[in-house]
Amino acid sequence: APLWATAHVTQFTKIGWDLIEVGSGSGQLPQGGFYATYADPTTGDWTLTISKISSDHASCIRPPLPDFAVEAENVTFELHPLVKRSKLAVWYSNFGAFHPNGSIRSLFERKADIELTGLAFTLEVPVGSMFTISTILDGPAKGEPVVPVPASQPSVPLPLSDNFESYEISKEAKWWSDQVGAFEVHHESASAGNKVMRQ
Repeated sequence: APLWATAHVTQFTKIGWDLIEVGSGSGQLPQGGFYATYADPTTGDWTLTISKISSDHASCIRPPLPDFAVEAENVTFELHPLVKRSKLAVWYSNFGAFHPNGSIRSLFERKADIELTGLAFTLEVPVGSMFTISTILDGPAKGEPVVPVPASQPSVPLPLSDNFESYEISKEAKWWSDQVGAFEVHHESASAGNKVMRQ
């Protein structure tokens, strides 16, 4: 699921886009959750991400979050008159809704576009959901790469082993990458012992 949560942002933004400040395009939802808007200062394209994840699904976040409550709600977003608009692409995941076999029901699904006739639109935002609303209409097709995936040419030495002793405390080790939280090198117990990777 973290991969698809990441895709909700990275597939609809680029380096150089601005993160719009809280109160002007980013903030908290009335019944829990948050939203963030990213904008291209050159073209006027923009992407809004909306997330309403419950505390029991946020347990891997580091440092741990304080207890919080979220509830499903209808949220209306009002656009500035000068914002680029007409039709908006909608992508949806729900990390809290499962099939009987345990798999997630909705992962990075393209939904019907929002056809704007005014300066506002309303979304039903259930608990567990993440939305991407974007002026980028020709976004990715899940599982359908535009360019064929080349044959694997692994550059990671396998099998991989590391005792982490050569790294400074609170640094990330080679070959590790964060999705949510942080992996850092620390001593095995408080301030002594072997160095280990810890999330």
